[in-house]
Amino acid sequence: MKKMYVFVALLSTCSIASAQENKEESLKREVTIEKEFTPIVNDASKINTLPEIDNPVVTKPSIRYSDWAVPMTTGPILQILPSGNFGMQPAVNPKQSYINLAMGNYLNAAANAGFRIFDSETDQLGVWYQHSSTNGKLKYLENDKKVTQRRNDNILNLSYKHTFEKLSWKIGGAYRSNAFNYYGMPLIPEIMDIIPESMKTFKMTNQQRVQQYSLHTGIESKDNEKLNYDLSVGYNGYKSRLGFLYEDKNGLTENHIETRFNLSAPFGKYYAIGLGVGMDNLIYSQDQYNYTVIRLNPNFNITKNNLKFRAGLNVDISFNDGTTFRFAPDLNLEWEFEKSFFLFTSLEGGKELNTMNKMSVRSIYADPSRPATNSYTPADWTFGLRTNYLANFNVNLYTGIKTTTDALFDYRTLIAYDGVLSRDVISFFAMDAYAWKVGFDINYKYKDRVKAQINWAHNEWHYRHGKGKIRTALPVNEWNLGLDVNATKHLAFDLDIYLANGREYRNTIETDMKPDADFFSFGKMKNIFNVNLGATYRFNDSVHLLVQANNIFAQHYNLYYGMPAQRFNIMAGVGVCF
Repeated sequence: MKKMYVFVALLSTCSIASAQENKEESLKREVTIEKEFTPIVNDASKINTLPEIDNPVVTKPSIRYSDWAVPMTTGPILQILPSGNFGMQPAVNPKQSYINLAMGNYLNAAANAGFRIFDSETDQLGVWYQHSSTNGKLKYLENDKKVTQRRNDNILNLSYKHTFEKLSWKIGGAYRSNAFNYYGMPLIPEIMDIIPESMKTFKMTNQQRVQQYSLHTGIESKDNEKLNYDLSVGYNGYKSRLGFLYEDKNGLTENHIETRFNLSAPFGKYYAIGLGVGMDNLIYSQDQYNYTVIRLNPNFNITKNNLKFRAGLNVDISFNDGTTFRFAPDLNLEWEFEKSFFLFTSLEGGKELNTMNKMSVRSIYADPSRPATNSYTPADWTFGLRTNYLANFNVNLYTGIKTTTDALFDYRTLIAYDGVLSRDVISFFAMDAYAWKVGFDINYKYKDRVKAQINWAHNEWHYRHGKGKIRTALPVNEWNLGLDVNATKHLAFDLDIYLANGREYRNTIETDMKPDADFFSFGKMKNIFNVNLGATYRFNDSVHLLVQANNIFAQHYNLYYGMPAQRFNIMAGVGVCF
C-alpha cells in the first residue's frame, strides 16, 4: 500500500518489472496477516515516503500471498510512522544492490543502501541500511505558536540463507536507533510556567531515544508429499531512554523471545492436516509485567481446483496475563463458483500481543513506561466477492464484523501534581468494542505502462457494552487513489490521493495546579485530503533521478490532537542500482 504523506524515505527497488497475474493461478494466493514491522518495498518509479514522523493513516497490516485470496479487512491500525524494514525482509528487490540519497524542505533527509554480498542457488547474504530524519518547524492548529519536530531514525539489517538438499536455514539480525522529540502541544499550554520551583530541577527534556534489536533463526523443509515443517526461534528487544513522567530516569525495557513450529501432513490427493505451536515469553525491566503465552492451532485443509477450505482452532494459554484459556475459530473458504468469479469467507480470531515493539509501529509516541493491554478477538468475520474476469482488472468487494475484547484506542493525557509531571505521549485505553467493516479494492494494469488503484474502507468502532461510537484518531472512512504511468522509456510519474474522515480526539487532565482546567475534553479532528505527485527520470538501468512533492495543497491537519503534520514538502534525490 502506498504511504500517503510526507516526509520521505527513499527506498527504490531499481526495477519495476511485474507481470499480469494468470487467472488460472488466482486460487493460489493467500493473504496472511503480519502484524509486526511492515516491510517497505518501493518501486523505483517514485520516491515513497516516510511520513513527517506521524501520519494518521489506517494502514492494514502487511500481507504476503500464499494459499488464500481473502483481502486485508482486519480492524484499522494507525500507522503513525512506517517502521522501515526492522526484521529479516530485504528493503528492496533482493536481486539488486542499491544506494539512494534524497533531501528536501523541513530538513527532511533519507539515505538507503543495500548490498547482496553473495547470491547463489545455495547461499544468499545481504545487508541494508536505512536513514530518515527531519528537523523542521510546524505550526499548531490550536494557536499561532510553532514547534520543531525532530527525528533521526537509523536501521541496520543483516540476513543469511543457506539451502540444503531437503531444507533451508535462515538467520538474520537487525538494529534500530530512533531518536525523536515529543513535540505535541501541552494540554495546558502554560504548564511550564505554573509548576513549582522544586520541579524545575527535573531533567525537562523531550528528546527520546528508542533502541530496538532483533535476532532470528529458523529452518524450513522443502515441499514434499509426506511431511512439511518449519521451526524458528527469535528475540526482539526494546529499550527507551525516557519514561512517561519527567522524573522517570528510564523508560521500560522489553525482551521478547518467540518460538514457532508448524507441521503439515498431506494425505490423499486433496487433503492435509496440520498443527501450529507457538510460545511467546515477555520479560520486562519491571517484573510485574512479565508473562508467557502458548499458542496451538490444529487445522484441516482441502485444496481442489475450484475450492479451498481450512478448518482450525486457535487456542491461547496465558500465564500471568489475564484469562488462562482463550479459544477462537480459524475458518477459511474460497470457492470459484464461475470461471474467474470467487466467493470467499473467513471467521478468525485469537489473542493479540500488544508488545512495546508493536505499539511503536502504531505510534512512535506511545507511552514508553508500561506495556499496553493485550487484546482478544473472539470473532472476526469477513465475506466477499473477488473477480478477475475483465482483462487487466482485479476487483475485491467485502463486508464483515469484528468484535474484540480490550481493543486499544488512542487518547492524550496530562498528569501534573507537585512532584509529578507527564510528557506529551500518546496513551491507549482498552475497551470491549466491535466494528462493522465494508470496502472494495479495484486494480487496473495495462502492460507495463499504466497501473491504477482505488480502494475504500469503512471501519467504525462502537462500544460493545453500551451505545455510541468510540472517539479515536482512526478514520471511519478512507479512500486511496493511485496512478502510475511510465510515459516513456526514461520518464515515469505517480499520483497518490488520500482522503480520510470521521477522526476524533479525547483528552484527559489530572492536576491540582490549574483548578479551571478541562479535566475531560473531546471533539472532532479535521478531515485529511492529501495529494502527492512524483516523477522519476532514468538515465539507464543503473542511475535515476527522483523528485516527489507531498501534500501539494498544503493541507493543515493534526496527526493527533495538538500534533500537526508537515504541510507542503518536496524531496529530490538520486538512486544507483548495480
